[in-house]
Amino acid sequence: IRNVINIEDLVQRVLTVTNVLRTAGSVVLLIVGIIVLFIIVNTIRLAVVARAEEIEIMRLVGASDAFIRWPFVFEGALVGLIGALLTLGILAAAADPIRGFMADFFRVLPLQFGSLTRDLVALVLGAGVGLGVLGSWLSVRTYLIR
Repeated sequence: IRNVINIEDLVQRVLTVTNVLRTAGSVVLLIVGIIVLFIIVNTIRLAVVARAEEIEIMRLVGASDAFIRWPFVFEGALVGLIGALLTLGILAAAADPIRGFMADFFRVLPLQFGSLTRDLVALVLGAGVGLGVLGSWLSVRTYLIR
């Protein structure tokens, strides 16, 4: 009976640590996402301002807002993709030390890292391109409203 009580206590502690880490990770992820969005919006805004004369000429000849917007959206997607690839490169370089530390730290738990890499790559690439498109869309939209 004593072992069962200790295991239940251990499970409660692991669940508490997991919930705290999940909450802290979500907060950090939200903050990083807002920072990335801010950087992409400002990068695209600089590109729009640099091409303001070209945009005005396009408007004079009758270009629609969508025709003006899409090149900047693609540029934002490219900026997000490059940022995601840099992130994946850094993660790939730091993967072995992190994997060793995590395996030693969570020696009690049965961990499997099978599909984690594929899911992580898909998540980082999707988030990078998605934030790039969203940031450029917002940046160009605020410029075109004027």
